[in-house]
Amino acid sequence: MSHGTGEAATRRDGRGAPVSALTGGLVSFVTIFLPFAPVVGGAIAGYLRAGDARAGALTGSLAGLVAVLLLAGLASGVLALLPVPIDAASFPDPLGLALGVGGVLLAAYVLVLSTVGGVCGSFAASEVDIMGR
Repeated sequence: MSHGTGEAATRRDGRGAPVSALTGGLVSFVTIFLPFAPVVGGAIAGYLRAGDARAGALTGSLAGLVAVLLLAGLASGVLALLPVPIDAASFPDPLGLALGVGGVLLAAYVLVLSTVGGVCGSFAASEVDIMGR
């Protein structure tokens, strides 16, 4: 095994971006009720990826995408349990607009904070050797 300066040599645990992003996204999803939870999930993903700031941002944004998809699935499941059929005609215009805008704002909140967390996590991985690796 070579210990070069390539991207694979900088990873904390040998995992790539997809596994790190999935881990961070699950952390964000489970802790979404806490303020700034996407930052924590993104930071975990960025720390596990342990690349430069660009790799941390990419991994953090992928973790945010995982969290957004999980939240969308949860919201779809909750709406499916409602006793009335839901379609575009059943929502009053203001309520449908509020739900749509709220969903977009929540997705933007999660994606942006996960990206910031990914950059912070990659910085922490490059500056601090917590795991002794």
